[in-house]
Amino acid sequence: MTLPQLPQSVIQMMASKEHRLWHYLWHGLRNTWEILTPEEQQSLLNVYPEWEPPRPALDTSRNPIRDNNSGEDFLYLHRTMIMMVNGILANEGNPNYPWIQGWKKVPRPWDNDYPVPPAYSLGGDTSADERLQRIKSDDFWQSFAIQEQRFTDLDYLRSVTLGQLGSDIEWTIHNWMHMRWSAESPMGYRPDGELGESVDEIWNQPAYNWLGDTYSAHVNPVFWKLHGWVDDRIDDWKRVNRAENYQWKGPGLVIRYHISLIITL
Repeated sequence: MTLPQLPQSVIQMMASKEHRLWHYLWHGLRNTWEILTPEEQQSLLNVYPEWEPPRPALDTSRNPIRDNNSGEDFLYLHRTMIMMVNGILANEGNPNYPWIQGWKKVPRPWDNDYPVPPAYSLGGDTSADERLQRIKSDDFWQSFAIQEQRFTDLDYLRSVTLGQLGSDIEWTIHNWMHMRWSAESPMGYRPDGELGESVDEIWNQPAYNWLGDTYSAHVNPVFWKLHGWVDDRIDDWKRVNRAENYQWKGPGLVIRYHISLIITL
């Protein structure tokens, strides 16, 4: 089976500077805010007003913050992105790609539809290359299996808040899936500059869709398969906890960021 390719209308929207920055800044700010100096924080806010993350995802020691609902923000952002894409797909009525459909199960090592791309070098960082090789190995699949079972276990789902669920998923199986199914980028890799620095226009080309960069991952068709799997866990949690009418903690924040970015650009 050939991986279903995203319709060009979706690729063009997701590859736009606006959407790239939205996804990149949202992740980057919440993941680094606690380790930035006040001066660095203010310099970012001077460029992107109102983007201070109310719920940082990582603490000063780079550990996930499970109990501040940052995990809920993670789930809501990507559900919003899926809704945006589904809106485009609904208007097009493409029978080959009617809506975002996530993996029902994380692909096994022997899966012929979603094989794991070969390991590659990330440009001289030996430790990063070794981690990538490990995540792509058949042996590492056991870690995937353990986490997949955990995140579909009814007792676990009853024991956590939606925010804790989101944080637990984000910093384990979600990040692993991004790298396990990433392929070597034929364009190379965007320089890891400071947040707020301008990004060269070359990285806005649709061909830059590397799963290992928040500036590009959402242009890749696999992004929507893995995030569809993540999104299904929200519905599992709601069903198990009888919370079908659950009120999200910060839905307006995601939209406000998007609108403010459009105005800024």
